[in-house]
Amino acid sequence: MLSKDELTDFNGDKLRKIREERGFTMKELAHRAGISEPALWKLENGSCLPTAITLNRLSRVLLKEPDDFLGPDEDMLQELQYYTRVFEMVDKMGF
Repeated sequence: MLSKDELTDFNGDKLRKIREERGFTMKELAHRAGISEPALWKLENGSCLPTAITLNRLSRVLLKEPDDFLGPDEDMLQELQYYTRVFEMVDKMGF
């Protein structure tokens, strides 16, 4: 079971992408996970965090591990790597 601190790393974009990859509408996933559609919308849009129970329900329906919904997504990681390289180059130039 994930702790409250770990749940703060929840990434709604990952949830949305996985839901879409699995072919679920918001209505279908919400129904199967036993949550309301507005609650799912809030999770996907980052306006609230899931409880551990809700995250486990979503994980079971989507056939994913709870950890798959945590942390930055691949696009954000690539952007962070790009800016890290830019800052390193600027630092080497002495600015």
